[in-house]
Amino acid sequence: MATALAPNGASAVTLPGTNLFRVSVAKYLQMCELGTLTESDKVELIDGILVKKMSRNAPHDSAISNLQLLLILLFQNRWVVRPQCALILPISVPEPDLAVVTGPAGRYARAHPRPADCELVVEVAESSLAYDRGLKLQAYARAALPEYWIVNLIDGIIEVYTDPRSRGRNPTYRARTDYAAGESVPVVLGGKLVGTLPVSEIIL
Repeated sequence: MATALAPNGASAVTLPGTNLFRVSVAKYLQMCELGTLTESDKVELIDGILVKKMSRNAPHDSAISNLQLLLILLFQNRWVVRPQCALILPISVPEPDLAVVTGPAGRYARAHPRPADCELVVEVAESSLAYDRGLKLQAYARAALPEYWIVNLIDGIIEVYTDPRSRGRNPTYRARTDYAAGESVPVVLGGKLVGTLPVSEIIL
């Protein structure tokens, strides 16, 4: 289970069996700028809650590297592929394993991408599968990010979520399509098919 922290200026939220603390995006960014939070803290802001990042192993990092290379070759500099970098969402600052955003890359030298910049987010999941299907999916749907992939290392599939429903108490994606070994995942950006990626070249 993810662990929440209690920084200065955060307000407590009481849930059964645990204590969580709400933090605004502005407060989180301020804490990062002041050095209250650093890379060594290994946290991200999801739905207003500071959450410990999941640990990574060799298959996880391999899938990220494989997918990043394939996307870069496919895009030929038309879009920017950002590994484990922050996105500024309405009440979250996640650091997805990969995000595809509109270029040029220089536009993010002084500011992180926001929902309007983002075409695709990807999480590589093993021990974090329930979290990525739950809280992370909800955060991305709430921000109306058009497409979300989960590289599911447990089942050897890529789950593609589309058609976000951002309003209501439980934001979600209305459509899910799974792709297994022997199949290729369509890469759709800006509503247009730009290519396909073989699952067997992402999950080895």
